[in-house]
Amino acid sequence: MILGIYLSYLSLVFFSLSLNKHYNQMFSKELNKNLKNVIKILAAILLICAYLIFIDKLGLSIGILYFLGILSILNIIIAFIYSYKLTILIKLSFFLILFFIFTYI
Repeated sequence: MILGIYLSYLSLVFFSLSLNKHYNQMFSKELNKNLKNVIKILAAILLICAYLIFIDKLGLSIGILYFLGILSILNIIIAFIYSYKLTILIKLSFFLILFFIFTYI
């Protein structure tokens, strides 16, 4: 289930990075069309994988409910991060990658 939460978080971060405004805030350069499409496709794939993980672990009805609840909470967290400290988003993503690697190894 932690994997599903992490994939949901990554997909929302990638969806937000596919917007020019957020990409410019984070990397200080323009987002070209090809990279924008790749980021959107990657985000959609990660979101579908997270959805399938929740359904597999919790069943159809509870899995969908948890998935939507987690997405709501993650959207609020990412919105606050973009509002106040954008550099925290990079550090948080890196920390979660390390946490996931050391948890499952």
